[in-house]
Amino acid sequence: MELGATICLPRAPLCLNCPVYAMCSTRGEHATQPRAAQKSRPAAYLLSLRKRGVITEVLLQRRPDDATLMAGMYELPPLPQDVVHGREPTIRLRHAITNTNYYVQVFAPRGSKDQALRRAVPAARADLKWVRASRLNQLALTGLARKILQRLEIMSITPIRLAEEEQPAHDAKRQKRLKGKLKSARS
Repeated sequence: MELGATICLPRAPLCLNCPVYAMCSTRGEHATQPRAAQKSRPAAYLLSLRKRGVITEVLLQRRPDDATLMAGMYELPPLPQDVVHGREPTIRLRHAITNTNYYVQVFAPRGSKDQALRRAVPAARADLKWVRASRLNQLALTGLARKILQRLEIMSITPIRLAEEEQPAHDAKRQKRLKGKLKSARS
């Protein structure tokens, strides 16, 4: 059991429900460290798509293996802020990671001849990879990349399915009711 998340809450501990109350050294509300102030940072990313017949591919960049956050994961290629000045983004969104709020803008080339954004990507060519949109769910994507690609409907949202024995009781009951309704409708 995770006592810190369920019972020994920093500002409102549930001491009467605690199985280790007799051994507890705090026995009640305890001091919490003040949270660091949220930082705000702008971020710009490139959305580059290409078609190969009926196949759509997305240009992604692999994060370095020694990166402090999300090492080895794929993301949309970041763009320098000065390159996107005066351009209208395809999408704007906010994304929070730990104590930083990122105000994200995603930019797409204005046509096949608009190469300025692609040339501005500071990544080495070897770190960039074209990935089929149909295979994005199989790739280790950063949460931000996944959020952007899903909001733009380039990547599908795949619901997580629990094995039947792991389903909560109310879901199992609901499925039984639906099966019963289907049987009666067929009769």
